[in-house]
Amino acid sequence: MKALTAAEMREVDRLTTERLGIPSLDLMEAAGQSVLSAFWRAGHRVRVPNRSVCVLCGKGNNGGDGFVAARKLHEAGRQAKVLLFGDVEDVKGDPGEMLKLMPLLPTGVRSIQKVSMIRPLLDSADLIVDAVFGTGFRPPLPEVAAKAFDCIRESSVPVVSVDIPSGADSDSFDLDQPNTCRSNAIVTFTAPKPGIIFTTLTRGPVVVAGIGSPEAIVDSKLGLEWNHPPSILRKGRPLNSNKGLYGHALIVGGSLGKSGAPTMASAAALRIGAGLVTCAVPSSVQPIVAGAIPELMTEPLDENAAGAISPIVAGLLIQKTGSYNGVFYLISALLIASVVIWNLFASGERVVD
Repeated sequence: MKALTAAEMREVDRLTTERLGIPSLDLMEAAGQSVLSAFWRAGHRVRVPNRSVCVLCGKGNNGGDGFVAARKLHEAGRQAKVLLFGDVEDVKGDPGEMLKLMPLLPTGVRSIQKVSMIRPLLDSADLIVDAVFGTGFRPPLPEVAAKAFDCIRESSVPVVSVDIPSGADSDSFDLDQPNTCRSNAIVTFTAPKPGIIFTTLTRGPVVVAGIGSPEAIVDSKLGLEWNHPPSILRKGRPLNSNKGLYGHALIVGGSLGKSGAPTMASAAALRIGAGLVTCAVPSSVQPIVAGAIPELMTEPLDENAAGAISPIVAGLLIQKTGSYNGVFYLISALLIASVVIWNLFASGERVVD
């Protein structure tokens, strides 16, 4: 799945409307509906009637998606409360049309004092939907929104971000974007954005929802692909099966005093479903790794004077890896990434815990 910048995403939306004749209002309707659908698939507690959901909306298209989500929640019997960061008169275009369709009167949040007044509403909600700013946002963050995000950051209520956490730069490759709205999960549309893939905007799952744009017009010059988990991770396993049916991964790494990376990578390989995992490490490290994970197979390797794998052994390993279904040759930093892969993929379609 291609990753798109904000400008490329706008172009995809434009082509969807112009070439396929899908009105932009329909795209917005589909986006709002996909947020609600994520709740249902995840089995989140808002599936229970009479749950309270606080929907934070801005004046732009992201807010329009929020208006749709609030309307759908209301129609489904949930207690949806809409907080509008701006004046109703300033909501124009497609968002304005969606605001008119919403059978709820939004509460305007236009001052720091108002943020203090609505804080009990935020703290008492079962869920917060963040639809204030989308991919078109550019700093600086307005003071009122910043204050509201501070309140959310201090609360324990789960937050689902619409398209991207508000305040984030969707095109950024910066790992840390501190002035964003806290996020427990993201429902983004059509394609992931660099600001979601390469940053720490959420530690929860990211759901990419289609809203009507065909793959043929999704084009990007970034040259980046966001990989879904392979089918073996999504496929249910029959009861009458054994570990020998699910691959054999070989983890090679480590050195004297540096047993953590291959140990964590081996644990990640087991947790994501590898039937058999062998961890090949220098002989001085092997007892440490074997003691850390009982179900792991280990292979002690000859080492040099520094406690690292002997170059001769490394060459032999390369020649003999044909007996393994999966081979991971990873330097220490990349080994740790296997644990991250587990965190992203094992949660499947869950939105919030």
